[in-house]
Amino acid sequence: MSKDEQANEVNSFIDHVEGIVEFQSSNNLLTVDEAREIEQKLTTARATVAEDPIKANESAHEAYFTLMGYLNGRTRRPRYLYLYGVHVWAFLIALSITLLLIIASRKANFPIFEDVSADVIAWGGLGGCAHAIYFLRKSIYEYQLSKHYVVYWFAYPIAGMIFGFALAAVFAAGFLSLQAKPSYAVYAGIAFVAGMFQEWVVGTLGDIANSIHEPKKSK
Repeated sequence: MSKDEQANEVNSFIDHVEGIVEFQSSNNLLTVDEAREIEQKLTTARATVAEDPIKANESAHEAYFTLMGYLNGRTRRPRYLYLYGVHVWAFLIALSITLLLIIASRKANFPIFEDVSADVIAWGGLGGCAHAIYFLRKSIYEYQLSKHYVVYWFAYPIAGMIFGFALAAVFAAGFLSLQAKPSYAVYAGIAFVAGMFQEWVVGTLGDIANSIHEPKKSK
């Protein structure tokens, strides 16, 4: 590995550690003095990256080990809440199991709009749960779970139910054409994908709205 590549790798690691410091300071798992101590070590590491990436890497890892010592030294309750998001895991797992039971029981398998059955709502929520679980896991793994962002993981599956049903209804109404024959499996798949990729749904619904009535441009 060349010196420039080593320097880039060390800079990326420093950026990662700085991100953790910012997140965990907002969670109150780091005091101001602790955050400053770690930032000073990172600043020292970054200043020597170009000249001596190996020494800079040692300094950056020293800052990281100090950070982990502070975080893991916190009492159990704050760590479970702000490092590991146990309350969010409990909600997502409970909701996922509930939605799977609704789907498996077929009790909601009755039409509520055209050929769209009521349990597409559960499929949309399940897609939202899958998305939330994936990115929650990623945030926890990287020590970048913020207590101010946790509400997103609670709201995402609920929004997934709404978006899942909405997009299935849009297909059923004929605003978008389907290559496959409309069926339970097709609408369930649409709802699951809509629940998982909600930004795409918002963009799609926006395009449909514009095609129906193009907004007037301000002069």
